[in-house]
Amino acid sequence: MITSPLAPVPPDGPGPEQQVVGTLTEALVARGHEVVLYASGDSTTSGELRSLRSRALTRSLDELRERLGVTDHVQKGLLALTRLIVDQHLSWAVRDAASAGFDAIHCHAPLAAFQPGLETPRVLTVHGGFPCGPGWVRSFLATGLAELDPDRAVELVCISRSQRASWPSDARARVVHHGIDPSDFPLGDGERKWLLHIGRIAFEKGTHLAIEVARRTGLPLVIAGPIAGPLAVPEYFERHIRPQLGGAIEYVGEVDHAGRLELYRGAIALVAPLQWDEPFGLTLVESMACGTPVLALRRGSAPELVADGVSGFVTEDIAQLGDRVVDAAALDAAAVRAHVAEHFSVDRMVQGYEAAYRDAVSRR
Repeated sequence: MITSPLAPVPPDGPGPEQQVVGTLTEALVARGHEVVLYASGDSTTSGELRSLRSRALTRSLDELRERLGVTDHVQKGLLALTRLIVDQHLSWAVRDAASAGFDAIHCHAPLAAFQPGLETPRVLTVHGGFPCGPGWVRSFLATGLAELDPDRAVELVCISRSQRASWPSDARARVVHHGIDPSDFPLGDGERKWLLHIGRIAFEKGTHLAIEVARRTGLPLVIAGPIAGPLAVPEYFERHIRPQLGGAIEYVGEVDHAGRLELYRGAIALVAPLQWDEPFGLTLVESMACGTPVLALRRGSAPELVADGVSGFVTEDIAQLGDRVVDAAALDAAAVRAHVAEHFSVDRMVQGYEAAYRDAVSRR
């Protein structure tokens, strides 16, 4: 199991890839598989941990950023450094794994999966949004996959049907939705007081539009998530979010698992006005597991994650999103949670990946 060293497994803050990798690894070990996890050295696993770095890269980068200050040059330099260190980790991990005689290598980054000269069967889960996009992305993939994997040796896994639709139709790619353990996300049992927007603070996440929904409804909004880091854009926060804070609009920063639970369980609804075709929104599933419905725009995977009228509402525009707040508040919390248990369980995820491993090994 090869994942990025950006955050530990499981993450102590945002890090959906590492969260899914941790959940999957633990479930595989529990089902009797021998799993070696390649991740940062501060990760925790029931399998065997192999690391090139003693701690998560984001922790080192945060210290550098604090010393150097947040400027455009610093951000660009840290982004370039991040890419180099991540690539170094992935290249080392796949070389080590290929020499160890494993039955299969599960890669969570293309660099690891498409290394030349590998004979070990490989499965690649694409977590990011690269496969989702306009026609030029599909055209690139149609030719790029043939160049990267001419022998079709890599089993491709998409994390939503929406993401799969952006791949070439003849690509050998299956869909395996992320799964969570509902026991990690208990049902809220108290008064629900605020709207919630949680995740990386960025234009594509629609943070500014979540504020618009709150203004339209007159309800308080809590915003949580990182504004720094390799993928964050501090300028967006400073220009579009900070000037609107105060009164009923509160930014609480980056929160850990316990903090997320408190926010989910006290929220009327999670507001997800996505401005891109996000391949999978793990926060949407976590929120619903706590019985908190989701209000989302019809983008990316949102329509297949949220059962309209059951676990939330999916609308075409922001005005409709605001109009649905009262309806969302009336939804049955137990039914919202049951939707997650039925469609996004750990067992379903593990069975999907076991099938991918079997198919990868059978084509060896």
